[in-house]
Amino acid sequence: MRNPWTKAASLEEASRLSGMLFPPMEAYIPVGMENDGIYWMNGLIEVRFRSGSNTLILRKSTLPVEHLSGDYNRYPSSYILRHNGLVLLCKGTADRVNVAEFSTFGAHCSICCNIGKPNEGLPKSFLLRISEGMAQLQ
Repeated sequence: MRNPWTKAASLEEASRLSGMLFPPMEAYIPVGMENDGIYWMNGLIEVRFRSGSNTLILRKSTLPVEHLSGDYNRYPSSYILRHNGLVLLCKGTADRVNVAEFSTFGAHCSICCNIGKPNEGLPKSFLLRISEGMAQLQ
């Protein structure tokens, strides 16, 4: 089966080709994380960041996708966070979030950090900042 993802040279290119608007996220991610690639398919964009062994994967889609994150790992905690009108479905530990999914303005979003490593997820403060950035309209 062919890989459905296509690498883009820029966020603007991915937005144009996928039909999905995705705001620049560099101002919202933790300091020290660098862009590790932008990928797209019809109605969906994925932006990857990395710092050493730490990974952060952001996805935004116009299509309703069950488990947009693609992460089927089990985590010690699952819970809902509410912030600035967003309802985030989170998985991780009580203090750190590995996976969060939410919908906003007709878009479906996921944030994944260090998939499968429960004690190495994002602190909630970073998660909320990133979700605010992803929820922006352009």
